[in-house]
Amino acid sequence: GGHSATTILYATKTTAQYIGFDMWDRDFYENAALSWVKEHFPSRSIRIIKGDSTKTVPNTEPLKCDIIHVDGAHHAHYPKTDYINMQRHASVNNLLLIDDCTDSWKAVMEGVNYATEKHIFKEKPKQFIPKSWSHRGKKKGWCIGEYNKYKN
Repeated sequence: GGHSATTILYATKTTAQYIGFDMWDRDFYENAALSWVKEHFPSRSIRIIKGDSTKTVPNTEPLKCDIIHVDGAHHAHYPKTDYINMQRHASVNNLLLIDDCTDSWKAVMEGVNYATEKHIFKEKPKQFIPKSWSHRGKKKGWCIGEYNKYKN
């Protein structure tokens, strides 16, 4: 819906570019949201790479992303695969934001634990879980961390 894109664009320099990977499976809704975002940030480069992130992210030339927000599928192998695949796109000084990083989302936390153990993340991301935030009985929250990137 463009919520995260709008937040990131408001919070960054006017020269910052936005590149999003999105399944893009609800065209009417997503096209309307993208039009709104582009209308409100006319001087920004905004690019959406459409399709399954487990396929599109590894097939994209390496980027140098300062902010990476992972908000993909919350089940099966998807979170872990997204964390692994996005590492190559992280800049040396990067900020990682992970949606729904709580024990209510088993695959999200399994992916976080895997990426931490394999040193994909610099260290285990810090959880922020506001009290009483939930959706359909599942706790909502996020993690903030950093990808492990070796400085050359």
